[in-house]
Amino acid sequence: MPANAGTNTEWQCHPALARAVTGRFTLDRHRTGIFIHTTDTVENQNTDVVLERPRCLTLGVLLEGEMEFTLRGQRHHLQANDRVSCELFVIVTATPESLVRHVRRQRRLRKLLLTVEPPWIAQQTRYAPELGQQLNALLEDGSQCVRWPGGQDILALAEKILRPAPTSPALQQLQAEYHAVELLEKAFRLREMEQNQPGKLALERARRYIELHLDSQPSLESIAAHAGLSVSSLQRQFKSRHGQTVIHYIRDCKLQHARTALLRNEMTIGQAAFHAGYKHTSNFVTAYKRAFGVTPGTEN
Repeated sequence: MPANAGTNTEWQCHPALARAVTGRFTLDRHRTGIFIHTTDTVENQNTDVVLERPRCLTLGVLLEGEMEFTLRGQRHHLQANDRVSCELFVIVTATPESLVRHVRRQRRLRKLLLTVEPPWIAQQTRYAPELGQQLNALLEDGSQCVRWPGGQDILALAEKILRPAPTSPALQQLQAEYHAVELLEKAFRLREMEQNQPGKLALERARRYIELHLDSQPSLESIAAHAGLSVSSLQRQFKSRHGQTVIHYIRDCKLQHARTALLRNEMTIGQAAFHAGYKHTSNFVTAYKRAFGVTPGTEN
C-alpha cells in the first residue's frame, strides 16, 4: 500500500489500480508543485484501468520490468531489465485526456514518475530556461508519448529518490525535490543529444531491443519500429556502423548467449543449439567453431 498517498489523481480516483498490485509505492506533491511517484510492485491481476489526466507532462524512468498503456488509441509497451541502463519516457497530455493502463499478472515494475503542470513549467522557464523551453515545446506539441534510452547517471539519480538516505522527513522531501529537478535536466539534455545524433542513438535503441528480445526472435519490422527507423534505414545504418547485418548480429548474440550457458553448465549442447536457433546440432557446432575457434564443450 502507498507510503504517502499525496494528491495524485491516478491513485485517488482509481483504487482498482492500487488493488491490482502488491508491493511498495510512494506518492508526494512537493512544495513547488512537482509530483514524485515511485513504484516497486508486482501486478497481481489482468485488468485495464482508465486514468483521467489533466494538462500535464510526466517524465518516467523505467528501471525494471514492463509497463503498458494506451494513449489516444496508440498502445505503448515499455521494457527494461538490466542494471546499466534504463528506459526514459515522457507522457504528455496537452489537454485533459484518458489514459488506459494495462495491468498484467506477475509483471514486476520498478519505476519513477515525475509529473509537472503548466505553472511549474512556466516557473522553470524563468529559472532554468533550456529545461522550461523543452518542456513547454512538448506540451504545445500535443498529447503523445516520447521515449529514449537513459544511462548510469540517470539510474543513480533515480535510486537516490527511490531509496533516500536516512534523515528527517523534511530533509528527505527537500533532497527528493532537488534530485527530481536534476534528473529532469539530465534526462532532457540526453534527449537533446538524441535529436542532434539521431542515427547513433536510434541504432543503440535497436541494439538494446534486440538483446532484450532474443528469446522471441524479433522481426526487422519490430526492431525498426522501436528504433524509430524504416526497415531499409535500419539495415543500411546498422551495417555501416556495426559492420554486419541485423540478422548476423542477432545470430552472433544468440551464439554468445549459448556459449555463456555452456560455460556455466546450464545447458547441454543440444539445448544450446536450439536456444541459438539451430535445428541441427552439427550446424550449431560449425557456427560455434567459426565464431570462437573451438567446438562447444571443449572450453574450460
